Amino acid sequence: MITTLGFDDLKIRPCSHFLMVPVPLLYRDGELHLELQANIGLRQWLSNFDTMIVAAPLLAEADAATLYSFVWVPAVDFGSAVQFVPLPAVPTTKSFLQNWSRISSQINECIENSRYLQFGISYLIGDWAGIGAEMAIRKRRRYAVHMDKVEYRVLLDASRNESRSRRLKARVISPLTRLWHHRLIRHASLSLCHGSDCFEAYKSLSPASYLIHDIHIEVDAGEVDRLGARKQEEILGGRPLMLCYTGRMVEDKAPRDWVRAVAHAHKRGARLKAIWLGDGPLRDEIAALVAEYGMSEVITLPGFESDRQRVMNLIGSSHLMLFTHITPESPRCLLEALMHGTPILGYETAFSKDLVAKNGGGIHVESGNFEALAEMLIKLDKDRAALAQLVRNARLDGKQFSSREVFRHRSNLIKRYL
Repeated sequence: MITTLGFDDLKIRPCSHFLMVPVPLLYRDGELHLELQANIGLRQWLSNFDTMIVAAPLLAEADAATLYSFVWVPAVDFGSAVQFVPLPAVPTTKSFLQNWSRISSQINECIENSRYLQFGISYLIGDWAGIGAEMAIRKRRRYAVHMDKVEYRVLLDASRNESRSRRLKARVISPLTRLWHHRLIRHASLSLCHGSDCFEAYKSLSPASYLIHDIHIEVDAGEVDRLGARKQEEILGGRPLMLCYTGRMVEDKAPRDWVRAVAHAHKRGARLKAIWLGDGPLRDEIAALVAEYGMSEVITLPGFESDRQRVMNLIGSSHLMLFTHITPESPRCLLEALMHGTPILGYETAFSKDLVAKNGGGIHVESGNFEALAEMLIKLDKDRAALAQLVRNARLDGKQFSSREVFRHRSNLIKRYL
């Protein structure tokens, strides 16, 4: 139990919007911190709600060190507009029960003092947002739920390469997660589904279900157009194709397939260079795989980059965003690629297909088929005019996305239905 940080005595003030999210908080150097992207998103929420309560799990410093892609920033500059309510991280049933009485009372106080309620449900064990939704049901309060992945399917997909005991555990937890999440969504007045995979899985459960996108950046249209023109010149001029991916090296992203696709295409004569920008528990294994394939001159693995502008610069200057996601999630990097006029190429998901449905700024192959992905790289290297057209199409698909607009859209939905 976390009892030493002085948060148990918080007195909740009335506010417009109560938001419970799984994205964690961190107490460091005497100050509360939150992840950079969450910080940006919170500023967008405050453009639409004057005051907020934000409740999220509080990590220990040792646990925060395992979150490879997180950049932590102080939360102090929100002033009185935001009340942060750090909750204990409870990964086990025992720790959840130990904290239940104290935390449920705290959540209840937040609900009682808030006009609008929104719960970002995510897990089965230790998901305080789900508990908040249950309390709202009992109080007959209207609320919104927000999902960014189909968790019960992710559990099964991510366990495919795990030990037998972990696979069995996933088979037990997955249907229980599905039952609980379906209950919470059915009772919600508004269902916000990030990405098409979530929307297709959950849209029939709520009387008001909407497809949304989670975007935290704005782009300079003129600069993106200049980058697009330069990329087309490089592509048509015969430069090696510049491939990128930005994200964690975890099973969900299938980095082994990513390396195999690049290696297969290169050995078949495709002219390309590839960068995976990100860290994760599989990084050492993937580095060894790159060496095993003799691809160290082609594939670069620089690790995690904390400077978001450098990440965006890489995405904007690349000719393709190559991805191998094997779970039904909604990764922001694909949105960021299209916003920068960078075509997407990878495993088919409802989310990624929907992003380019209007203008065709991407190409998909069957999930798990890295050979087909390699063949598409070979084809695009040979047909440079087709790739240049993909760049133009990606720019058109990316124009629909803006962090200001997506947050305004979901805020208006909350005010309308709640």
